[in-house]
Amino acid sequence: MFENPSDIQPEKINLEQLKPKRETIKKVPIDDHYSENKELLIMLRNLSKTYKTKGGLVEALTDTNLVIYKGDILYIMGPSGSGKTTLLRLISGLELASKGEIFILEENFSKWDDTKRAIFRRDNMGIVAQHGNLNPFLTISENLILKKIYQGNKLTDTIEQNQSILNLFVDLQIKERFQAYPLEISGGELQRASLAIAINESPKILLLDEPTANLDSDLAKHVVNLIFEKCKTLGLTALISTHDLNILKEGVRLIELSDGQIIKNSYIAKA
Repeated sequence: MFENPSDIQPEKINLEQLKPKRETIKKVPIDDHYSENKELLIMLRNLSKTYKTKGGLVEALTDTNLVIYKGDILYIMGPSGSGKTTLLRLISGLELASKGEIFILEENFSKWDDTKRAIFRRDNMGIVAQHGNLNPFLTISENLILKKIYQGNKLTDTIEQNQSILNLFVDLQIKERFQAYPLEISGGELQRASLAIAINESPKILLLDEPTANLDSDLAKHVVNLIFEKCKTLGLTALISTHDLNILKEGVRLIELSDGQIIKNSYIAKA
């Protein structure tokens, strides 16, 4: 057994100092003025999702109503199991609602068949799942090429010759991982690689599920700043699920979920 040397006293630790510091945020309820001069992009009407499990039925989302405007950066917060991931998967069309409707660009997305939804998702959405969504049998570079092929783009140069892609991977600090396979890199690197591929072609809608969960605080803020710059410069719309209050920014929207229902709908003002 190891003993503390008699002449050295153990250092006292202040647990309060070890807690992550969170910036103060001021939440202002969404009102009618928020929608002035904004273009409607997505509308959820009485959206519900029920899963069948061995233990019975689970209500992941219940009678959810939400309006999202073009250019919105919308944070989705709530405890695990509150419905954040389910909400993103329904909006992407990767899962179908048990009840209710989704309208995108005034068309009833819920009524489309699988093929039409898949084509729309390919051409208009950039999606990042919690644990990455890349083909494990292809390198990061090959995953990016595969996406471009699916989109019907002609490959006129290699990834290494495309300066805009190189800049994006440099910004996300993963340029050296071009030729690595998804299973060869860390969770944080996989998230950033998935993000780079998702936002490369500047899709109209970004659906990002915990995109900074495996990043340290400085890198998380850097990644969020890059997402914001892309959205503001190109007029993209982003839906970002997160647990991290430290990556919230002034002027963005915030919805809070609990037990599959939206309990708060606000935007963040200067504290």
